[in-house]
Amino acid sequence: MTHPQPVPPARGRWRLPVAALVAGLVVGGGAVGLVWLGSAAGSPDVETACAIVGRTTRLDPEADYAQYRRWAAAAELAAVAAEQDPRRQALADALRRPIEIVQATFRADGPEFDAAMTRARGACADI
Repeated sequence: MTHPQPVPPARGRWRLPVAALVAGLVVGGGAVGLVWLGSAAGSPDVETACAIVGRTTRLDPEADYAQYRRWAAAAELAAVAAEQDPRRQALADALRRPIEIVQATFRADGPEFDAAMTRARGACADI
């Protein structure tokens, strides 16, 4: 009785899947790198902070505490962006200043406050 001889594995067949895997990793890594580089120009934190600023109509904690807290969140997002990119520091400072005035004076009006709000909205408009 003869036993069938085992068929030796084909050589070279592993090269195609390995080459495809390596090419996929290189292309995927390149795509992620390009997205990362592109996001440095338009930080999601900055975009979100300025979107919040655009939706906030007043910064008076006595009249509407939710809007005051929203602005504070925008200022924190801008501070996060400034930690990652020092070019964002002016925006972070501009968004924080109206909050500092309210905390110091317990008022959300007056020339100093109005000027700070104008600077903050202008800083977002410049982005």
